[in-house]
Amino acid sequence: MLVLGGGAVVILWFSRLWLRKAAILRQVEYDLQQHGVTAQAKVMDRRIENRLATQTSRWYVTYQYSAASPDGTMMSLMSEDAIYASDYMHLHVGDLLTVRYLPDHPETVRIESGARELYTAWMWHLNSILAMVGGVLTAILGAGLFVGLTIHDSQVAATATAQMQQWLATPDSVRATATAQSASATRQADIAALGPIQQALAAREVEWRKVQDKMMHHVLPPESDLEMYKWIDYGYCDSNHFYTYVWLKSEIRDLGKYYFVTYDGVGYVEGAEPKECYPKELGEVWSRDSGALGDGWYAVSGGRDVQKVK
Repeated sequence: MLVLGGGAVVILWFSRLWLRKAAILRQVEYDLQQHGVTAQAKVMDRRIENRLATQTSRWYVTYQYSAASPDGTMMSLMSEDAIYASDYMHLHVGDLLTVRYLPDHPETVRIESGARELYTAWMWHLNSILAMVGGVLTAILGAGLFVGLTIHDSQVAATATAQMQQWLATPDSVRATATAQSASATRQADIAALGPIQQALAAREVEWRKVQDKMMHHVLPPESDLEMYKWIDYGYCDSNHFYTYVWLKSEIRDLGKYYFVTYDGVGYVEGAEPKECYPKELGEVWSRDSGALGDGWYAVSGGRDVQKVK
């Protein structure tokens, strides 16, 4: 009950903090609307921040713009903003955005067109309201659970004691062995899947290596004698390392305005790691738990956003 009570306090504290943040941003947006100066900005960089703790991602764009300082001289400034994933997928380095900055404080800038910022006053205000509702509900739930669980305290304590005794009776070596066996089974499954793939693609790889146009090449079934794969991507990354990604399964999640596609498989990267060498069309690629499988092959996963067709 103390956890729920403490959780309610923390949630309500965040609600107040976000409400204050929304008020500050609302004033900034008002000042920009009333006194801001419009300028053209050039996209200089794009990045995706994957948050493993919450299993979420954020999409950022860095842009450069010229602004007049309070003394009238022109200066070049850089800014980075979080934007919606659907906008991120259509932006590339060199594209132009329209921004708006304050003439007496040119570092205060917002994207006006070309992309939609994620962290707006409206977004913070909505988060504060949702947090407030969540805090109140958590407090009510905590009070209800306290009344209900007090009646069954003795039974819960007895059950917990029995479970703890059983757990403590299990040697540490047994628990460690079970964990290791699970990880080993996953790795063995990846290695077993890799054998037929290497054999089936050995002859084709010779021809694929001759295509050095730095473009991703897509192979769909049944263009090889491999039956288990969904599709294959091969080519050369910007660092001139050859790659082959064999995707064995995929999943599509409907996130409202766009689809998020995830895929698992195995990949070969010559002289690099998957996170360093993959085509931008795949969005993001990383090594799975099994990691390196030997001879330049890795257990890999990937993910990207796909905008819905209206």
